[in-house]
Amino acid sequence: MRRKSYSKLSFVQLFGIYPCRSSVPNVSDVHLRCNVRRATHYRGRRRVITCCFEETSPDKEKGELVAADMQTAPGCDSFSDPFDSLAPRHFINLTNGIEALPHISAIVSPDELRFTRIQSSHCESSAYNKLLASLDTELLFSLACGRACYVYDFASRNKCRGVPRALFLGLQFVKWSLSYLWFKGEEDMIPEKVFVRGNNTVPFWRDQVMPHMIEKDTKKRIRYFAPFAKERGLLHVRLHGVYGRVSAIDGHKSVHVKIVHDWLAQEDVSRKGHGEEERDLTECFRAQGLAEFQADLTKEELVTIQEWMEGFRSQS
Repeated sequence: MRRKSYSKLSFVQLFGIYPCRSSVPNVSDVHLRCNVRRATHYRGRRRVITCCFEETSPDKEKGELVAADMQTAPGCDSFSDPFDSLAPRHFINLTNGIEALPHISAIVSPDELRFTRIQSSHCESSAYNKLLASLDTELLFSLACGRACYVYDFASRNKCRGVPRALFLGLQFVKWSLSYLWFKGEEDMIPEKVFVRGNNTVPFWRDQVMPHMIEKDTKKRIRYFAPFAKERGLLHVRLHGVYGRVSAIDGHKSVHVKIVHDWLAQEDVSRKGHGEEERDLTECFRAQGLAEFQADLTKEELVTIQEWMEGFRSQS
């Protein structure tokens, strides 16, 4: 058994995610078969995360996750992307995605995790408008800024393929829709083919869903983020899905709650173990010319605070 240690190991390197060529119509699946260990140490005030993993036999299931890389921009044959220097964002898809917490916590620190909810029920009922309207704001903004975003989920019904519907349909539709609404008029930026279970769904999405099933307010909300994407020179939406074995606890909310409780407890122990102390945020705000809003403040007090802010700005 070989053991390798990587400092600042990128998520792409660790999970072995590579984009499929434009000539390959199906989804590219790459299996991770290793035990991951994460260690945190400090260099002065700088926290350094070291990821170690031990290679295991292909038939070992423990800790195995699968990265489902969604379709990339046409002609994109490698991960040489000007946005690779941006830190990725990791989103746990509620509720079954909670099962990924013990695995992803070995790679990503707790304060780097985000949570979202892309409902498979919206996919099953073809409620495309609800699917887009309920997208998380931080997810949309991160994608518009060019960050790679990974959404973690576990399937509950399809025990053969094992891919959650929220990923093989929901994320595919979201990724195409963002490209369509952000880059409309620039046809080379919008994927012409997106395969869902072997079928190209773009004609249906373009001719039926977008003009007849997506409400005006939903399109307006999505287009709000378009200027950020265009200003950044975004070439394609970097949205990826990651999944594991078929869930064995689907519908058992108490078990999901227990997993989250244990995860939060582990985070608390980790922070105390490294001597991280609670900061006085009020003083931090004042040092930057900011103030926490308090609803019980009088008009005179608010005016006084605003005058102080103006004086702070003129001095800085």
